Amino acid sequence: MATLNMEQPSSTLPAQRQQYLTDLFLKVGHLCYACLKVFIDQWEDLPESSDLDLLVEKKEIPEWKGLLVDAPYISRISWQETSCACYVHVFFEDGGFLEIDLIFKCKWKQWVFFRPKEAIKQAFDHGIGLKSATREDSFLYMALFYGLNGLGVPEKYRGIFSTLNKIEQSQLQEQVEKRYQIKLASPEALLDLSTYKGEILDQLSRWKENRGMRRLGNRWSYYRDAFRRRKPTLTFSGVDGAGKSTILYKTKELLETKYRLNVRVLRQRPSLLPILSSYKYGKAEAEVRAARTLPRQGTNKSTFSSLLRFLYYYLDYFFGQWWIEWTVNRRGTLLLYDRYYFDYVADSKRANIILPRWFMRALFAGVFKPEINIVLYASPEIILARKKELSAADILTLTQAYQDLFVRLTQKYPKKRFLLIKNIELEDTMHQIEQSLREII
Repeated sequence: MATLNMEQPSSTLPAQRQQYLTDLFLKVGHLCYACLKVFIDQWEDLPESSDLDLLVEKKEIPEWKGLLVDAPYISRISWQETSCACYVHVFFEDGGFLEIDLIFKCKWKQWVFFRPKEAIKQAFDHGIGLKSATREDSFLYMALFYGLNGLGVPEKYRGIFSTLNKIEQSQLQEQVEKRYQIKLASPEALLDLSTYKGEILDQLSRWKENRGMRRLGNRWSYYRDAFRRRKPTLTFSGVDGAGKSTILYKTKELLETKYRLNVRVLRQRPSLLPILSSYKYGKAEAEVRAARTLPRQGTNKSTFSSLLRFLYYYLDYFFGQWWIEWTVNRRGTLLLYDRYYFDYVADSKRANIILPRWFMRALFAGVFKPEINIVLYASPEIILARKKELSAADILTLTQAYQDLFVRLTQKYPKKRFLLIKNIELEDTMHQIEQSLREII
């Protein structure tokens, strides 16, 4: 069977990942499963950013777990179980990564929309030991999933549909019309079923899997699952010019492409409360003014004014962090902070606040402690070559303040990570960050 290239294969795919896939699917041949949307001639053709979605039988999950860990070159393996799937993250000693989703119930929110057993029965082995779902079943699964989410099938997966001849496309259209009681204008309508979402949901409500007590069970498990895939928080701090923006962008890119994670970036605070100047100028104008103003240019010298300003932002942490925890972290999104509470302690002048460091450090007790916290630093010569916003003396003083703070926090909160990274070579910095991330994601 010819290779269907939905993504560009990586020429540097880690060897252990390839070997793991080869060995694994030689061992699971007796199990009942069907792999979705993967049609390749050899494992080398599987892009590094691709995961494997396997339709499986729930009763065989324990056996899958035993076989998945049976490899000598795994550095770490993690499991996340929900009411419809088991998500497996495999980390290899050579830096490779693989996500395998063992799906035993195909649900969109509380609705069962696809029956795995039918696809498993029709699965076939096309030469590399992998039992693949038919192209029709793979495309149907994706068309329904994206359609119920109000979207069309992504461009990279439309190649599956184009490989079907006209007769096969018409047969797939008839199958969808019969199963979901809808009338499609043409086979091409399968590329975007979002306009038929209401009709599809109406038909799904008649399925035995979505009726009576099963419907109530599905609804309960959906709300429970929504908060079971918690992801960690990572913060970046340091003086202006230390390279935070570049490293944060690279980290976000790494997490989204290689580790297939949803990522959200926040600037310093949860931002449940707006910046103070927005009350005077409005949100849009306040943000424009803030972007134009160089850091550490505030003229505030009043302790009372500083206290009010600091307590206002502290309330944002104290209450906003709970909102972020339940709407972001616990919904499966990894959070990146471009600066965090530490910047108020080490460099309060940047926020136009003049208060003792011991005071703000003491109030950190009421603020969430992210899993990984990073201070990036470099010599004044390197930083001044990047940005000329601070003097060499200020750079040294502030860098020392960040370092002293992180030493204190490391001793006080040993379960959290407070890393001091000298950001000279981009590759070295990213390697250190990735090594820390691989232990918690």
